[in-house]
Amino acid sequence: MRFSAEVRDAICADYRRGDLVKVILNRYRISQSHLVNILDERGVKRRPLGKPRSLTDAQIAELRREYGMGGITAKALARRYGVSGTTIGKFL
Repeated sequence: MRFSAEVRDAICADYRRGDLVKVILNRYRISQSHLVNILDERGVKRRPLGKPRSLTDAQIAELRREYGMGGITAKALARRYGVSGTTIGKFL
């Protein structure tokens, strides 16, 4: 199916706004590969796959600094940042 430039612009706008891919696919009745082609042809940066990170870059830098100074455990950092010890361990 070939979409007009206006529809392709609308698809990209929906994606940039954060609409779920599944919603966009259903709304425009297109396949995921067609969506990817439209995004790529328009130069839209695609969102990363998977679950969003639970900590920001600033939080990661801060917890690394705190841990590096000593006196605090990974478990205590996990409680402070509201994440699991496994998550903290990924960044130390």
